[in-house]
Amino acid sequence: MTTRFIFVGIAFFALTYCSPIAQKDKKKDTTAKSTEPDQISLKSALAAGDVVETLSLKDVDFGQIPAEITKLKNIRAIYLSPKHKLDWDKAISYFAQLPKLEELEITGATFKKLPNGILQLKNLKILWLSENANLDLEDAFDKLKNLPKLRELFLQGCSVKLVPENVKELKTLELLYLDRNELTALPKTIGDLPALTMISLMQNKNLNWKSTFNQLSQAKKLQVLMLGSNEIEELPNEIGKLTSLEDLWIENNKLMSVPDSINRLTKLKNLYLQNNPLNSDIKTALNSLLPTTKVIYTSAIGGAGQETPIDTMNIQKK
Repeated sequence: MTTRFIFVGIAFFALTYCSPIAQKDKKKDTTAKSTEPDQISLKSALAAGDVVETLSLKDVDFGQIPAEITKLKNIRAIYLSPKHKLDWDKAISYFAQLPKLEELEITGATFKKLPNGILQLKNLKILWLSENANLDLEDAFDKLKNLPKLRELFLQGCSVKLVPENVKELKTLELLYLDRNELTALPKTIGDLPALTMISLMQNKNLNWKSTFNQLSQAKKLQVLMLGSNEIEELPNEIGKLTSLEDLWIENNKLMSVPDSINRLTKLKNLYLQNNPLNSDIKTALNSLLPTTKVIYTSAIGGAGQETPIDTMNIQKK
């Protein structure tokens, strides 16, 4: 579990994210054989038929989703982008006829109400609703609570100021992405999400961190917290209440110190502090406060273009 979250965090730090299914979302040569499972055009996908597992149309402009898409019975993931001005009710009614569909990206849609057809996507695990400032989240959560397998929800860049209280109804939700919003507070019910293991709050500079940590401390399974690029100058002592954390991302902030209460995070495996003005004395103090935690201060491009930690402190208990 933790290994996967570390990968997710690194991907976000590099400003790209790929879930297990989304890793297949790669640009392909348009001359690719029609027998490949990943397709970037409707025409080639329909020609390939049952072999198609992933359909990525993010870089393609087209008209409407044709009814013929319902023939792709083995498709697991569909990615759409802001280019598409679709009849979403009709499109999602077609997607509902794809029995293996697990991941759906409809980033940039402009509807206010999530189409009712979403209720038929009973196998959906991952849903992207990012970049939709019109979205009625209370209505969306009321519908999404009926999806028994939903575990990842992306709501980045939706101009959200307040998350509705009925978020607590998403009983199976494990990963919640609220980056690039205008949040001023989290709902008191955020801690009532029984399966929540990861939340990303990157680029939400108006949050009150003391109350945020108090609320998140009620999420007993929370393992990963991402707070990058929030201009945080000081962490409140309440950070020590998040005792289930294993990975904490506070990169690209303005921290000059870290409170002693952080030593209560006894399960913390990785602390990411890249691009914070921490001096050597603070770094030394962190060794004592977090003797079994790997603390990462700098990053470098390595491997296959991923941003990889290279300057770490990993001091084991004697």
